[in-house]
Amino acid sequence: MGKAYSWHPGSRPLNARWILPVPLLPDEAFSGWLVRAALAQGCDPLVLTGELWPKWRVWTMDCDRGMPDDRLAVLEQECGVAAEAFRASMLPPLMVNVAGQVPELHEPWPWVRPFGRRNRRCVQGWQYCPVCLKEDDGKPFLRLHWRLAWHVACNKHGTVLLDRCPHCGGPVLPHRLAAEDETLAQCALCDGDLRETQPEDAGDELLAMQKTCDEAAGTGMARWGGKDVPAHEWFDLARFFAGWLRRCDLVVRRAFVDSLLPDAGEIERPVLTLSIEALPLDDRARLIVPAVRLASTGFGEMTEAALEAGMTVRSFRTRNRLPALLEPVVAALPERSRTRRKRAGSGDAPRSRAAVERMWRRLQRKAGLA
Repeated sequence: MGKAYSWHPGSRPLNARWILPVPLLPDEAFSGWLVRAALAQGCDPLVLTGELWPKWRVWTMDCDRGMPDDRLAVLEQECGVAAEAFRASMLPPLMVNVAGQVPELHEPWPWVRPFGRRNRRCVQGWQYCPVCLKEDDGKPFLRLHWRLAWHVACNKHGTVLLDRCPHCGGPVLPHRLAAEDETLAQCALCDGDLRETQPEDAGDELLAMQKTCDEAAGTGMARWGGKDVPAHEWFDLARFFAGWLRRCDLVVRRAFVDSLLPDAGEIERPVLTLSIEALPLDDRARLIVPAVRLASTGFGEMTEAALEAGMTVRSFRTRNRLPALLEPVVAALPERSRTRRKRAGSGDAPRSRAAVERMWRRLQRKAGLA
C-alpha cells in the first residue's frame, strides 16, 4: 500500500510532573491520548480528567473539537507536552481546509464522525483498523483521521475499517475503559480484544477516494475538472452529492449519474435517514465514493451530462444550500422541463421492499427500539 498521509508529527514531554510521562504519538487524536495517558498512570480516564480539571466534565463533550486555552495550560504543566502539539492533534486545523472555517462547537461539523453523546454515553463510537492496533508495539493508539467520515478503509493495510466491536457489536468507547483494562485495544462494553478479527480488503476505489480527500484536506486545494479550486468548496460539493444521491430516484437524475459514472451501477440507498457523517461505515462508503467522483467532474462535462439527461434547475434543488461550484452548472440549465416526467416507481404499484424497510427503521428509531 502507499504511504498514508501524515496529519501531525506528535510531541515528546519535557519537564513533566507525572512519574510516567506519555508522549503524543504522530497522528494520534487528542481524546485517545487522554485515555492512553490515564491508563498509563493506572487510573480511569474519568479519574485523571477529574484531577486535571475538577468540576469540569470533559467526557460529556467532544474534546477533539478543541479545548479552552486555560485547560490546555493546566495539562501542559502536568504532562510536559506542549499545548500547541495538542492543538495540532485536534480537528479545528483540519476544518479550515475542509469547511472553510472552524464551525461552532455545538453544531454538526461537516465530514466529522459524531459520537451522539448524552453525558458519557454515546450512540456511536470510534472507527479503527485492527491491524494498526496490532502493530502499535504494545501501545495501541487512536488516529485522528479515524474521526473523518471519508475514512472507511486503512490506507496503510488496504483493509476496511471497523466501527463496531467484533465481539459484542457495540460502539467502541475508549473513554469508558477502566484502569484494569490497561490498553485501548479493549472493548469497554464486553472486554473483548478489538484486534482479534480479520478485516476485509478495501479495494482500489475506496483507497483512491480517500487519497483524493486526504490530499485536498492537507493542501487546501482540490481538482475540479482540470483546474484547482479551494478544498472547502470541493468538499461542500462532494457532501451535497452524497446527500443528493440518496434521493436519486428520478429518471433524469439516473441518466445524469449513468452518463458521468457508467461503471457505478445501482447506488444502494441507506435505510437510515441520518447525515452522511452519522451513517454506518458500509452505507457511507457506498455514497461517498460516487459523490467524490461526481465532485471531481468539471463544469463542462457536468453541464453537458445534465442537459443531455433533460435536467432542470429543480433537479438540483434540495433543502440544503446549493454549493458554489454547482451554481454555474445549474445556471446553464432550463428552469423547467417541457415534458413532464413521472417519478420512477410511481402509480398504484406496491412500495418496494427497500422502501418498506426504510419506513420500518425510521419507526423503530422514533420509538427508541433501534
